[in-house]
Amino acid sequence: MAFATFVTSTFTFTQPMRQIRNHSKGSSFPVLFFTFTNEDCDLYHVQWVYDQNGPLYSNNSCPVLTHMQNCQGNGRPDKEYENWRWKPERCNLPRFDPKKLMNVISDII
Repeated sequence: MAFATFVTSTFTFTQPMRQIRNHSKGSSFPVLFFTFTNEDCDLYHVQWVYDQNGPLYSNNSCPVLTHMQNCQGNGRPDKEYENWRWKPERCNLPRFDPKKLMNVISDII
C-alpha cells in the first residue's frame, strides 16, 4: 500500500501547480487518475472531510503499518477517525482506485 501511495502521489502531482491553476475555464486538465474541471482547484488549501465509505483497508489488514502506527492494535477503541479524508478547496479528488493505478502503470511499462 505504501508503494501504491508513493506512485499515486508521484504521478498525480508531477505537473506544476501553476499549470493547473492557469488552465482555461470550462475545459479539463487530465492528471492520470482524475480531471480538473475547475481552474480554481486549490491543492495548497485543504480541509479534512468526513467520508461515509470509510477506509480502503483497516489497521489490521495493512501490512506496512508499524506497531507504532496501528491505533487499533495499540488499544484505540473507536474507528471514526479513519473516515476522514483530505479535500482540496473547490475540487473533489476521487477515491483511490488500485485497478486504475495498475492499468496506468502497465501502460507505462
